[in-house]
Amino acid sequence: MNTQRIATVLVATALTLNFAVPRVARANTVGKSASDFTLQTHDGKKFTLSKLKGQRGAVLVFFATWCPACMAEVPKVKKFVNVSKGKDVLVYGVNIEQPQRIVDRFVKEHKVNYRILLDRDGKASRAYGITGIPTVIGIDADGVVRYRAHAMPRDAKAFIRTMVAPLTRNKEKEKAEPQASGQNKETNDRDYVRDDVRFISKETLVRWTAGAEKPLIIDVLPPQSYNRVHIKGATNIPLAELRDRSAELDKDRKIVVYCASYQCHASTEAAKLLNSLGFKDVSDYKGGIKEWTEAGLTVAGS
Repeated sequence: MNTQRIATVLVATALTLNFAVPRVARANTVGKSASDFTLQTHDGKKFTLSKLKGQRGAVLVFFATWCPACMAEVPKVKKFVNVSKGKDVLVYGVNIEQPQRIVDRFVKEHKVNYRILLDRDGKASRAYGITGIPTVIGIDADGVVRYRAHAMPRDAKAFIRTMVAPLTRNKEKEKAEPQASGQNKETNDRDYVRDDVRFISKETLVRWTAGAEKPLIIDVLPPQSYNRVHIKGATNIPLAELRDRSAELDKDRKIVVYCASYQCHASTEAAKLLNSLGFKDVSDYKGGIKEWTEAGLTVAGS
C-alpha cells in the first residue's frame, strides 16, 4: 500500500468514526500521562488502566472489525503478545462502538490471544484523540505514553524494554540497597526468566500482594502440607490435579505458583504446565513456603 493510499484510509476512517479535525488529546501524547478509564472486557470483566501502574506496561490497540488495516495488524499484535509473554507488558485491543456479538465473532475467528476492551460509547477513544485506526498506544509501567502510531513497533524487544524501564530501574535500586538478611541476591532474590518460566523473589511477591492487581497464589503441594502452613490467601491445587482443575482458573489473571523451597521443583513444573495450557501471566516463587515463613511473612494453616 503506497503512502497516498494509507493517508486516504486514515482520513476515511476518521470520517467514519465521526471525529472532528484530527487532534491528539494533549494528555495522551508521547511523554504525557495516560488518561485512566474503566471498560468492560469482551468476556464480561472490568478493566481499569490505572491498576497496572507500578506493575505493568500496557499496549492499547484501538480498532474496529470493519477496518481492513486493523484486521491486517491482528497477526502482528498476536505475535507481539507471544514475544512479550512474561515480560510485564499486557496487550489490550480496544474495540470502538461495535456490538458484543461482532466482537465475540472476531475473537473466535482470529483466535485472538489478548483481551478485548469494549469502548461502546467511544468515550475512551475520544479521550485518546483517536482519529484513524488502527492506533497503537504504548504506556509504560509509570503510566506514561511512550509510543503512538498506526502499527505495532518494528523492534519488539526495544519496545518492551521501554515499557518496563520503570520496573527495571526499581529493581536496580532494590539491588543497590544493603540487605540485612545476607541472602545471595544472584541466586535467591533476583527475578529472572529461564526456559520460558519467570521466577520471582519474595520481595516481588510481597509487592504484588500489596498492590491493586493482586495475583492468584497457588500452593501446589499436597493438601496435608497446605493445611499445615501456607501463604495467607493462597489456594491449594496440588501439581497432580493442576491440569484437570486448570479450567477453574482465569487465563488472563496474574498467577503465582509455589511449593516447599528452592530445592522443590513442583512449582516450576506447574508453571511450565500452565504456560503450555495458554495461561498468559504465570510466575514461580522459588523460595516457597520455607523462605516465606523464615522471613516472618503472613501465613495461615493449622
